[in-house]
Amino acid sequence: MRCTQHRDCLTSTNSLTATATSTPATVCEGQDAQLNVGASTGDSIFNVNPYWSNISPLSGGGITTINTTAQLLTGMGSTNQDDGGVVVTLPFTFNYNGNSFNQMSFCTNGWVGAGDPGDNRCS
Repeated sequence: MRCTQHRDCLTSTNSLTATATSTPATVCEGQDAQLNVGASTGDSIFNVNPYWSNISPLSGGGITTINTTAQLLTGMGSTNQDDGGVVVTLPFTFNYNGNSFNQMSFCTNGWVGAGDPGDNRCS
């Protein structure tokens, strides 16, 4: 089937730049703050009116502090590696991708993984 009628349409896009500020600049739990944002595109400036909302402390599980005597392990997976890492046993079990874990692996090269990867650590 072939179209017998059509119309041309000119479309264009402009970049939008937004700047957000807070007064005071650092906000702590229980402290009041005013948040402002301004957006501009080309020659036009758009200001968004602030919306006031009280911020309440989070409820729920909170933060679990993990104290461990884990030692940095070197040469993990290969004697040619110059990084190391630790496996930390957690005081809880969590589900990730359908698997349950109660350990996390942390490596000096920035790699973080769920569980103990055994000889394949930090690679």
